[in-house]
Order: sequence, then structure tokens, then C-alpha cells
Amino acid sequence: MILIGITGSIVAVQALPAYSERLKTYGVESTPWLQGKIQTWEQFFFLCKGKARLSSAQGRAAPFWPRIVEIFQEEGVPPELARVAFIESMFNPHAVSKAGAVGVWQMMLPTAKFHLRVDEGIDERRDPLKGARAAAKLFASLHKVLGSWGLAVMAYHQGEVLVKKGMDQTRSKNPAVISEKFEHPAFQNASRNYLPEWLALLRLEFDPKKMPTPFVTVSAPRALKVLEIKQKALISLATLKELNPHFKEAIWSGKSLIPAHYPIRVRGVEVQDWNRWFR
Repeated sequence: MILIGITGSIVAVQALPAYSERLKTYGVESTPWLQGKIQTWEQFFFLCKGKARLSSAQGRAAPFWPRIVEIFQEEGVPPELARVAFIESMFNPHAVSKAGAVGVWQMMLPTAKFHLRVDEGIDERRDPLKGARAAAKLFASLHKVLGSWGLAVMAYHQGEVLVKKGMDQTRSKNPAVISEKFEHPAFQNASRNYLPEWLALLRLEFDPKKMPTPFVTVSAPRALKVLEIKQKALISLATLKELNPHFKEAIWSGKSLIPAHYPIRVRGVEVQDWNRWFR
């Protein structure tokens, strides 16, 4: 095993023989092209400018990661697939793509509407946990259709239809072969690199035990203003925004209320005190 430190955290990188065997569980057969691409991404993440970006992303993910792992497991999806959040947005809940995809998991509105709430005051695409549930359900659906987790990862980024075209054109179900050899106007550099970038991140061993969840989730039987929470619970606006990135400006400005019984994440608050304040 090789140990690499990233800003105060130690992550283990699996030895190559064990790693190659692990790929097969995702329906990926290693190729020289794939190994070369993975090594390029590893150098970027661990030795080059990508190291600082990844470190910052890990910091943003840390409060949520243990629960994200649980959510993927609950949906029957290997939790390693959650690493796509680092490719999609570097775990930035406020990320918005040119195409209009939003949040950590870069969900488009037509996809999100099946599982997530999007209205004047709330956009759950920006919620790392609710978005994780929607992403895991999408992965499970793609796996059912395509037959392997590696193909599901490709389809998460590029779409089921294009991946099927790649399978037909290359006459292969190996995601490595499709990534290397598929030619299509919509299959450009980002798409070709998506699988090896994910596999490079797959070699990182995140230890959930070193990532405590420093918040509690509460709710109230009535609608609340943010100002009321700040005053009674003595929580800063910055902390509330960090833990609840899915609340939109209408809620932060007080124009809209947080709905009754809607989950709210807070830090440094005892649940019994919260229930006493907001009855």
C-alpha cells in the first residue's frame, strides 16, 4: 500500500494488482490506454495543481460523506460511485454548468423533478444528501439497463443513449474500450476522460470514521424565518448556509419561510433545546 497525505488526512492507494481485480467488479477490463489515463489523473490529483482542488473538495464533503455512503448502500449502489461528485462539481453545492445542471451531483431539472423539490425557496439539487439519494437511484436505474456499474458511471455523465451507441459502434461492453475507441460528435474530451478520472479517484480510500458529521437535523411544527433561528439558536447565517445550501435567496432574505416539518441542519444545538424553542 502507498500512503498519500492530503491536507491533514491520510488516504491509502491500493496496489495495482488488487486494483485491477477490483475493476472487474464494475465490469471494467483494464487496457494499456486506460492505465495510462488513470496514471495521468493520479498525477494531477496527487502531485499537480489538482491536489489543492481535491483537498478543498474533501473538506466540503467531510460533514456529509458518512451519510452519503449510507445512502448509496441503502439504494443498493456501491458507495465508490459517489466519487463522481468530485468530477461533476468538486463537491460544490453552488456549481451550475453551462447546460443548467445544478449542485454537487449536477442534476438537470427534468431528472431532478422525479426525486427532488425545486421551487421558489428550495432547490434540493444543491442539497448534498437529498441529491445523493437522487443520484444513487439514477445509478441503480442505469445499472439495471446497461448491466455494469462502469457503464452506469459513463451514462451518468453522458446519458444512456450515447453509451448504448458506443457499445454498438465498438462492439464491446467494456467501458475502457468504449472510452478509448468510441467516436461521436457528442463524445468529446470530458466524456472520454470521465471513466479514468473516476477510476483514479476510486483508488483513494476515504475513511468515514475520520469524517465526523458535525451537525444535527431538526424541524419545527410551524414555518420558520431564518432570522428567528439565528436569534434563538445563536447560529450564524454563514453556518446555516453551509449546512443548508439548498435554501434559496427567498428564504435567506426572509421573503419565504422554511416550511413546517422541513428538515433543517444546525450545529452546536441540542435537539431538546430546539424543540423547546420552536414548538
